[in-house]
Amino acid sequence: MAMAPGTATSLRHALEAALSAGHDEESLRAAVATALALDQKEPSSDAVPEPEPEAAAVPQIIMDCDPGGDDVFALVWLLALRKQGVCDVRAVTTTEGNVKAPLTFAAADKVLQLFSSAMPGADVDVCSQTPAGSRHGDRGARTVARQAYAEAVAEGAGGSGDGFSDAAHIHGCDGMGGLSQHLASGATRYTEAEESYERLIRELDQHPGEITILATGPLTNLADAERARPGVLRKARRIVIMGGALPGTRGNITPLAEFNFAFDAPAAALVMEDAGLEDIVLMPLDVTTKLVCTDSMVANSLLEGRNVADGSKLSVEGMYEPTADGAGQFLHDLSSFMFKTALQFKETDGRRGFLVHDASTILALFYPECLQFTRALVSVAVSETKGRRHGIDTNGMSFIDRRHCPKLEANCWIGVEIDAAGALSIMIEDLKQLLSTMPHAIPPQPVPITTDPGVTDTVVATTPAKAPLNGAAPA
Repeated sequence: MAMAPGTATSLRHALEAALSAGHDEESLRAAVATALALDQKEPSSDAVPEPEPEAAAVPQIIMDCDPGGDDVFALVWLLALRKQGVCDVRAVTTTEGNVKAPLTFAAADKVLQLFSSAMPGADVDVCSQTPAGSRHGDRGARTVARQAYAEAVAEGAGGSGDGFSDAAHIHGCDGMGGLSQHLASGATRYTEAEESYERLIRELDQHPGEITILATGPLTNLADAERARPGVLRKARRIVIMGGALPGTRGNITPLAEFNFAFDAPAAALVMEDAGLEDIVLMPLDVTTKLVCTDSMVANSLLEGRNVADGSKLSVEGMYEPTADGAGQFLHDLSSFMFKTALQFKETDGRRGFLVHDASTILALFYPECLQFTRALVSVAVSETKGRRHGIDTNGMSFIDRRHCPKLEANCWIGVEIDAAGALSIMIEDLKQLLSTMPHAIPPQPVPITTDPGVTDTVVATTPAKAPLNGAAPA
């Protein structure tokens, strides 16, 4: 540190005088302090201490999803990280996509219930999406519309099987390979849950600059939030999206487009281009198709050879229990279903595994060392859907300009390379750690009974209402 010339001279004179007088060490320190004009008074006992800097807050996450087998794995991975204390999950907002809205709500709700024993007292709200015609109406109109829609979906209406209106051919009629009927529901019904896009607006308005959105389904909810409150998405700390396929990468719904962007192309275009966002993190098919979770990863690494193939970990009632074995059985059974459809639709080059596309959003946020990114302006084509599997259909196509010219409006960090082996091993280890924190058994629950007042000493056990075949939650 440089010292002013006058200060240096005074210090030298003070030290020379002290040394010539033979002063002790304490006198020398006093001389130095005097020369430097330091206050030697002891600090006051009632002085207010300097506040310590606050510890950096963990990411505050809202997951916007459409479960979907890979959404489920992404959600459970997020819960595993929450258990480790590295993030907080504020809500799960569900959207129509892989299956219909009542079913995506039910799937998210039931998965959270299954893993609730790992985080007692830390409930996560699940929000639902009203059919488009009544989504912006009053609460009464929404409730009526949801009730009618849930009943229609429970009866099997709305699924065309064409691969455009949903992806039930990949994920099963309930989004989870028909396993919903073996999972308990939470207390909130589809008809009663908070509207997904309104929850996004509320959280972003109340906590500007704090909320990170992980979007693993069609961008309908984000677009609705932006339409209702222009500029609200810019209040997010970060938005990480699984969607799109860069030029040269084949689509998975049409030759040119990825499912999430094509399902609601106007929503994708609004979020990617019109919302004025500058730092979207985008995980396209270019990297997600390399994330193949294999049979051996699940059976040998995640479940460590547990004998779950025979279904012995289900309860007497045929339900997955919120225990390590019950949750492990569920993940095994869901994976087994996804293995079959992945092979059927030739997604994994003959390997017994399935693509965990949506887990890439967790990877980008928490383990970015596994990825390489490029900066670009991403645009989304919106055109009339042709309604056929092959042919010229650009709806939902995402593209970037790779020419060497100035690009002043880049809006994305795009994942272009991935350490797939490292990423999958991290996911499996985090999931395994979550299972290790779950109880091995739950206390026996008394069977609900009612007494028939007309018959003395007769006890009649009540039975739950028969669940819809596709696992829809009660409306």
